Amino acid sequence: MAARDGKSQVRVLGAAAEPISAPANNRRIDDAVLRLARLIGRQMAREQFELQQNRATENHGSGGKEQECP
Repeated sequence: MAARDGKSQVRVLGAAAEPISAPANNRRIDDAVLRLARLIGRQMAREQFELQQNRATENHGSGGKEQECP
């Protein structure tokens, strides 16, 4: 694979495989980026929630005090 200089271009084609106008193209790209950002944000929120739940479970299980070893 050869290295390329400059910007990469993404061509978005309509249903008839014809290039669509720049404003419509920008709108579709913006929509796709926003969808991706929402998915990433939701995943991050899930992971944070699970982490907090695990910490709460660990703290609740010990009653807030250290358990003694027998």
